[in-house]
Amino acid sequence: MADEQSSRMARLDASRNAEKNNKPKKPKKRWVKWVIIILLSLLTVGVGLGAYAYMQAKKQLIIHINQRTSKKHVIQIRF
Repeated sequence: MADEQSSRMARLDASRNAEKNNKPKKPKKRWVKWVIIILLSLLTVGVGLGAYAYMQAKKQLIIHINQRTSKKHVIQIRF
């Protein structure tokens, strides 16, 4: 009796596991994580280069205006 019941339970478990395994698996989206990481790093680099170029242009503008004006009238532009 016990063997019969345990074998029945084993068959039920096997059929349940088979049903679970037959479900279509969702495709893993590992590439999404890497795309987001790459885009964020490019954005960070772009912001850094933009800030650096802005500071360089600001320096050049001040130097250019200082050279064109006489020493008595030094113009500084503040952004």
